[in-house]
Amino acid sequence: MAGPINLGIPAETTIAELAETIIGLTGSQSRIEYHAQLIDDSTRRRPNIEKAQAALDRSPGVHLETSLEATIAYFDELLSGNPAGAGDNPTNEKICGRPDRPKIQAAE
Repeated sequence: MAGPINLGIPAETTIAELAETIIGLTGSQSRIEYHAQLIDDSTRRRPNIEKAQAALDRSPGVHLETSLEATIAYFDELLSGNPAGAGDNPTNEKICGRPDRPKIQAAE
């Protein structure tokens, strides 16, 4: 297989929506700053994941918010000074049967 392959979910999410979701999930007091758009910046971002689906014979099965919750829990544990136990937290079960990834529930 040659060339770049997009991984992710084929749902369009703005950077503002992503930032707002992360702030909400973490309870952060961060403020979102808006700046002028770059001249050559794409206004739409929706990854085409067809190559990855064909090559891996898999489709995304987890909602973005669920993935973010697992990622936040992992880094909370890691940054708390317990890097060896980061994968042992009950909220960080295994993802897709891989022992090195936190588990998150599949989207219904």
